Amino acid sequence: MLEKWRPVYAKPGDDGLDIRDEDRVERKLEKGLKFEKMSEVVSFLQQQKFNYRKEYYKFLLDVAKNPISAKDIQAAVSLPFEVSLTEQKGRVILVTGDEDQSAGDPGNIDRRNSSRLSMHTHPLSRDGSADVVTPSFSDVYISEFAGPTTPLLLAHAEGLIHYRKPSYDPINKQLFDGEARDAMLIYGEAHGIDVFGFDRGRLKSYFSMSHEEKVVFQRRFAEETKMIIQEANWNEVGKIANMMNIVNLKT
Repeated sequence: MLEKWRPVYAKPGDDGLDIRDEDRVERKLEKGLKFEKMSEVVSFLQQQKFNYRKEYYKFLLDVAKNPISAKDIQAAVSLPFEVSLTEQKGRVILVTGDEDQSAGDPGNIDRRNSSRLSMHTHPLSRDGSADVVTPSFSDVYISEFAGPTTPLLLAHAEGLIHYRKPSYDPINKQLFDGEARDAMLIYGEAHGIDVFGFDRGRLKSYFSMSHEEKVVFQRRFAEETKMIIQEANWNEVGKIANMMNIVNLKT
């Protein structure tokens, strides 16, 4: 059962279930206030003071009428919290999250797993520098539940990544079609790391690693398990445009 596994993003002392989506309350817009472009949404969010750990905003964007630009995504990365972009009935839904989770509304999980788009941001670090520029282990864990036609994208300070669940076992040098959490377990044990924090003694706990060590380890995992389908820095205009077509539901 899933409940027996403690997700990597769980903090010591948690019961292993992330229920923050249920804890948050939607923060409604003032009557008459409406945004048609993502640039307007991001500008609005940059000016708001709200407790994003307890509240979230939700916006509906008609990308057929007002496509999202790469600059819009870059601006969203500069926010102090993650945001998610998913699709419903041909429109993109943007929902705010917190520092560690990309969305707060209850319907996000279904959309994230079965819609035409599942994208989220990793915000800048507190000093304004690039931080987690790779799919995190939380992203790896969640990739298991994405449908076969749902593209997974990550926006970070340096660019965009189009990824999928782990498809290769670099330890046994063979294709991998098991669960994402098992790929994490196999890879971690081979490198002496207990990625789920089971406190088994013989392995180093992932949670005892420094932030920088975690980022490097997560990046190596993503590369070696062939999670990354394509990626591009923001200045690689052609590659970025291809991935923005996914964001704008053109593929």
